Amino acid sequence: MAQNLDPDFEDPRIRRALELMLETRAAASMNGDPPVGWKIAINDPSTQARLGLSGPLLGFLTAARVFPSETIALPAGGVLLVEAEMALRLRKEVSTDAGLMQCQNAIDAIAPALEVLSIDGPLHDLDLLAQKNIYHAGVRFGAWQPLPAGFTSAQLEVELRRDGDVVAGLNPQLVVGDPGEIVFFVNRALARFGERLRADEYIICGSLNPPSFIRHGSRIDATIRPLGSVALAIPSIRL
Repeated sequence: MAQNLDPDFEDPRIRRALELMLETRAAASMNGDPPVGWKIAINDPSTQARLGLSGPLLGFLTAARVFPSETIALPAGGVLLVEAEMALRLRKEVSTDAGLMQCQNAIDAIAPALEVLSIDGPLHDLDLLAQKNIYHAGVRFGAWQPLPAGFTSAQLEVELRRDGDVVAGLNPQLVVGDPGEIVFFVNRALARFGERLRADEYIICGSLNPPSFIRHGSRIDATIRPLGSVALAIPSIRL
């Protein structure tokens, strides 16, 4: 296990942050943007220390923020960052009391992914971060494949390129855990709030590289071995 996936969910700050995240998720759904999964958030140990956390938190994914094609449109404003991530897809609902092996067996497929963040506010206020879903702007998935036999997150290698130039690689300190451990962590956290993991939901598993700046007009390519490649193109804004 690479990070602490046994946080104190009774810590008032953690509970409040997760409650605010779930309120934001419910509001998005009521406004016609249904939830489709979850994201591991704040998996940088230095950021965790700055915010007084002992491990990662959760955010959510919605249908409107899953980029359906390689070329994406993002509004002007905000500082854009990109993160290469491992993504999981579930084959079935996970019971709230599921053990580690049940969580592992619930995984249907694995893929490389790129998450885009649009930072338009402070980074020191945990409640605000939760309300803003950790500034999640969207995610692009690469090709899905069955979870390889014997796969562990220790096998991951990352090469992130911006406009053809390598800008980042894997930071091992950011690796949250193995796929089954991540599903177990997410499911256990959600169970505290009456939520559960459902069939066909996605989980993106936290940044594997130091967040890298991008801009309108950029092309981003990531190779995440042994999972494959994924790319994004962000058109320039015409003034």
